[in-house]
Amino acid sequence: MKKVERLAGKILENQRHNGPKQRFARPAWSPVCPVSSEHHSQKGRQFQEALKIDFGPDMKSSDTGIHSASMGGIWQCAVVGFGGLTIRSDGLHINPDLPECWKQICFSVVWHENLLHITASSGKVELENAGSKSVCLYLFQNCVTISAGKTVIQERSPEQ
Repeated sequence: MKKVERLAGKILENQRHNGPKQRFARPAWSPVCPVSSEHHSQKGRQFQEALKIDFGPDMKSSDTGIHSASMGGIWQCAVVGFGGLTIRSDGLHINPDLPECWKQICFSVVWHENLLHITASSGKVELENAGSKSVCLYLFQNCVTISAGKTVIQERSPEQ
């Protein structure tokens, strides 16, 4: 975490030094980094800053095209940072932590050759297994098995 903070600080220092014509944003992946709950709104602001690189009002930095690496970082911020998608030694986990201004996030991933469609809010995950095999994974730390072609809805328990 300290390395990330130093890197972000250097980027912001470069931005101040180079002035408004040379525009650098915070790294797109910075909202993924773990932060304490009191900094949760900061994650949302950092995500908005990253979006401005290609979707903001001053898009001169991408006149010749988009920043594809930045777009990948933005996707990771949304899905990993806010959607709570992680891969651990025991399998796939989904534990969303959305900014207050977001109602939900929808994304798809392929897990063990099965296409999964995920709609997540802070208190609920709906997951459709559009694949041909059953899938075992964790929703809010609860191990669930989803048969092929089925949809499951898991709500966050009050103690989670």
